[in-house]
Amino acid sequence: MKKLIKSPSETEAPLIEMIGVGYQHDSKFVISRPNGLGSYLFLHFLTHVKALTRKGAVVASPGDCLIYGQKDPQLYHGNGSGLGNDWLHADPVKFGRLVEQLDIPVGMLIKPGRSDFIAPLMTEISHELLHRRPFSSRMIYLLTEKLLLELARQLKEKSDISFTPRKLELISKFREARFKIHGDIQKRWTVSEMARLAYMSPSRFTVLYKEFFKVSPIDDLINVRLERAKWLLSNSHLSVSDACFQSGFENIYYFSRIFKRRVGIPPSKYSGRIAAKPISGQS
Repeated sequence: MKKLIKSPSETEAPLIEMIGVGYQHDSKFVISRPNGLGSYLFLHFLTHVKALTRKGAVVASPGDCLIYGQKDPQLYHGNGSGLGNDWLHADPVKFGRLVEQLDIPVGMLIKPGRSDFIAPLMTEISHELLHRRPFSSRMIYLLTEKLLLELARQLKEKSDISFTPRKLELISKFREARFKIHGDIQKRWTVSEMARLAYMSPSRFTVLYKEFFKVSPIDDLINVRLERAKWLLSNSHLSVSDACFQSGFENIYYFSRIFKRRVGIPPSKYSGRIAAKPISGQS
């Protein structure tokens, strides 16, 4: 079980009251709050989940999100197995204002185009709540705003795309495949292995992947690995070599070359730059 992090008492009500990242529960775990929570509840599902929404019961897929309003009845549990999720409780006024401004649906299942940004941002928020460094309240607000902005952007981009009914059906499978790929970046993925997740040929998979996500499957994986490497270099004392291998790259020379090409500086200088100027909010 992950450590539960609560916001300490402050003169002003905190934006984020409680948060949990990477929680895993057994098949008997159920959340049932018929009268709501009194706060907003943001959920990011890591497994298939049965949940109550304003439109009735739904089955959520990994990567889906759900925001319960302060008075929404809450009911969710694993779909025949355990439940995995990231979650946060938020102030109904401040969080509600952000959600309303960004036109993010409340009480409805949300299917973003991608959700790999959610856990890293929520981890940063949890660090701020835990360590309470100077300007933590402001940093928490900015991180929460970024979380919701990224989510709103995904929804806006999705609404701007017109797909046939068949492709709308396929994109759900592709999101699940993409979620699995991004969740196991140390695996030596080939396009053929990726394509098997969507039950199609590598060539057809690549064409549709580019259409859905505007990037090839291999380039997408490289981008995720690079983001992981950047995070490791800026949030730990790992060597460039260790950051390389822990991010799923197998060759330090290739890693250094692709890092410099896409980030603009070598990984050694990126690490040194961060070390010379600590980033507020990192522990």
